[in-house]
Amino acid sequence: MTRAAGDQVLATLRRVDYFRSVPAAELARLARRCRPRALKRGEHAFEAGDACRGLLVVAEGAVELRQVSPRGREQVLHAEGAGATLGEAPLFDGQGYIASAVAVKASRLLLVPRESVLDLCRRHPSVALSMLLSGRLRNSSILR
Repeated sequence: MTRAAGDQVLATLRRVDYFRSVPAAELARLARRCRPRALKRGEHAFEAGDACRGLLVVAEGAVELRQVSPRGREQVLHAEGAGATLGEAPLFDGQGYIASAVAVKASRLLLVPRESVLDLCRRHPSVALSMLLSGRLRNSSILR
């Protein structure tokens, strides 16, 4: 990874709320483990049922989380843009994704490997707590 690409990955991670408390050297180490992924419009980042390989961070673009009902109707659960993260629940519970993530326009994502995130959470429990209490959880319809 070039220095410019590494700087871009690091800048993307800094936009994620729950990584803001992570010391700079630790965040730089995490950034080196990230794998960039480019998606075209309509391309899936993951499908419902896929195993979670890590935390996905939207660096650029927009992604919708979609689920298919038992009757076969596709439903958009929510849309996420730059700075958003995808896959916190399966990251922690080790189960598959419950929805599919689809790029609604050309997008760049970062995959932060699952073991790297879990290791970071072990060393910095405040990161895990922040992830569990993220805005998505607070704003979910379950809590309304």
